[in-house]
Amino acid sequence: MPTITFDDPAALANLAGAARFTFANNYTESDMSVADGVSPADPRLGGRAHGHYHLGYEHPGILEQVIQGATIDVTAEPRSLSNHFGDHIIQLTYDPNHDGVPDPFDLTGIDVLSGTLNVGVEFASGDIGVFNNLASDGGSRWSLSGGTNIIRATLEATGSIFTVDNIAFAAAAPQPPTTPAKEDGQHGHCGDEGATDRGAPDSETLMATASPLAEAPEGQLAPDEHDVLTALSEEILGAFGVEPPGTAHPASHDAVIA
Repeated sequence: MPTITFDDPAALANLAGAARFTFANNYTESDMSVADGVSPADPRLGGRAHGHYHLGYEHPGILEQVIQGATIDVTAEPRSLSNHFGDHIIQLTYDPNHDGVPDPFDLTGIDVLSGTLNVGVEFASGDIGVFNNLASDGGSRWSLSGGTNIIRATLEATGSIFTVDNIAFAAAAPQPPTTPAKEDGQHGHCGDEGATDRGAPDSETLMATASPLAEAPEGQLAPDEHDVLTALSEEILGAFGVEPPGTAHPASHDAVIA
């Protein structure tokens, strides 16, 4: 089953500067593109585009070495995906024939290494659904049920920073538009009571189940890794003259859930 690992050397090499300083956009692996923001804009969704996201190094200390000028093949370093701000939204679309038109796929699983996020989907029918409050709880593998025959998935921040990896999917054969049956009175899971559900009145709440990661990934990001990155960002941009993709921050879309 195809999996977005964020570790593919060729995919990393295609990014501006190979995302050497972690700033990235439009990472594409196994014909799945991971893009900042939602395009076209969807008024049913909240969240903002911020011009980039972060492909952080999984091995501690690599970013600091890169900033200090060490010679490192950054395309060979394992990565994971983090949002930039707590209102960030990131889109996944699948285009195996490279015709610019998203093809349907099934979203089946995701590792949440830190933080909490909602995962939205748009079905081929145009209806939308959401897996609410997928939390890390120290590192969790979330199995997703009902995200089938979709043309878009969205990773939606719930007010804080999340880090994810190993997003599994499969191509879906074109079929008559359908949406999964609702689970009466149930939410995506019995997760954090204080977390934020997302769902327009016409969205489907989908089911997800969590299991602890069999073992912590080698060199898994420390919980404060994003804090370190944030603290270093001004230094990177100023002292090292780095201009990451989206530095100009194109106009972001605000959307109000009806």
